[in-house]
Amino acid sequence: MHPPFALIDVPVRDSEDRPENLTLGVIGFVPPQVTTWDHTHLHGRAHARDIVEAAHAHVPVLRAKGADIVIALAHTGISPGDPHPGMENAALALAGVDGIDAIIAGHAHEVFPDPSLAVQRRTKWTDIDHRRGTLGGVPAVMAGYRGSHLGVLDLQLTKSGGVWRVRKHKSQARPVQPAGAPATPPAPALCALAQPAHSATLDRNAMTLGYATQPMHSYLAQICPSPALGPVLDAQRDALSAALARHPASGLPILSATPPFRTGGHAGPRAYTDIPAGPLVMRHLGDLYPFPNTLVGLKLTGADIFDWLERAASCFHQMSPRLRCQPLWNAAFAGHAFDTISGVTYQIDLTSPARYDPEGRLRNKNARRIIDLRLDDAPLSHAQEVLLATNSFRAFGGGPYKWTTPYDVVHRGKHRIKDLLADHLRTTNECPSDTARSWSFLPVEGSSALVETGPGLRDYPEDIARIGATDLGDTEAGFMRLDIPL
Repeated sequence: MHPPFALIDVPVRDSEDRPENLTLGVIGFVPPQVTTWDHTHLHGRAHARDIVEAAHAHVPVLRAKGADIVIALAHTGISPGDPHPGMENAALALAGVDGIDAIIAGHAHEVFPDPSLAVQRRTKWTDIDHRRGTLGGVPAVMAGYRGSHLGVLDLQLTKSGGVWRVRKHKSQARPVQPAGAPATPPAPALCALAQPAHSATLDRNAMTLGYATQPMHSYLAQICPSPALGPVLDAQRDALSAALARHPASGLPILSATPPFRTGGHAGPRAYTDIPAGPLVMRHLGDLYPFPNTLVGLKLTGADIFDWLERAASCFHQMSPRLRCQPLWNAAFAGHAFDTISGVTYQIDLTSPARYDPEGRLRNKNARRIIDLRLDDAPLSHAQEVLLATNSFRAFGGGPYKWTTPYDVVHRGKHRIKDLLADHLRTTNECPSDTARSWSFLPVEGSSALVETGPGLRDYPEDIARIGATDLGDTEAGFMRLDIPL
């Protein structure tokens, strides 16, 4: 069993250049949801408890073993408000644990401190201080997304009575390429070291898998059916059908569920799938399916499918008739919380309130957004049994979705969905199909929705015209703003 922390002896010199011995304690934390997200790999092998609870248990031990300064490496984001058990984004709550001197946060792909927010001396959440770079008064940093920033914490220490404390600090998230600056030049020594592996990777990523008969992008995947989801939905359905060929449930209808994975958000206005028509090569797999999830097959009822789609549709704000430019997407939900299910057709009534909150908790038991849910052109009854192909993250409660019982699980695949997708593209040769074209919003009289998406959508004027959208320009963050009639 590995220890939950490390003690590192660091020789330092004081302001008068005298040598001192500093023992640095480093302790790591991950959200307890990791056992849900990676259920396939961790079930029966690992147990995770609340981050703050774990900190209260281990930080005093780390101090007792001789740590002078404690740094928390916390794979968790910054969530304002009062803490509660099982928080996924608990960096602010973690700052309240006595004995932690600094926090290096992550997970949420945000930048902290954010210079654009540092001018706000007073905010609603005073414990989140971008000007000073502190969470609850504790120095902290979060370094963005995919190497966008370098997180730097400078701690000025003082020692009194044998006890070290942080006297001053400077927290920075330095952009690797500041806006308007030239690209950061590559390091020649690192390039030479990585060249053999880099060349081999480029060769592999150039391997042709199939052919896209039309562009596949995710700029509108939260607004209308996206062709970029079709290959994933088809690959999951076909793989589950083959896996259950001899299963007693093989005669049931097979549905398939997936979200769009690249939808901007904290990752920025360039974080969208955008594959042109033409050859599909290996590198496109990362755009279509960026995560190492495996396939799970579930035996569900029509009532379960209704509930699944209600959770997906809760991602939207409630819309009012005869009101223009209403924000559509509820930013409290992750972009990948919105599942599309193929094999059925349905509409989403945005005038109804959301049934679930971003944590998947029931918000309004009388709310119903999913209407006219049909299977083979007939209404799907609550008692109808179906099979659903989905990913391991979603099947075991990832996002605002409920944990499925062992009784529901009829198949647990060992291969990554990305690999199943590659096999599917090699076999079918051409894509996308119309599998993803299964849903639409119920019209809302006289209303329109305000949507932010990637500016790359402007390369597809026919798609903008098809939904009747008006281009309102870009936000300060670089997202394209659309006014879309409902």
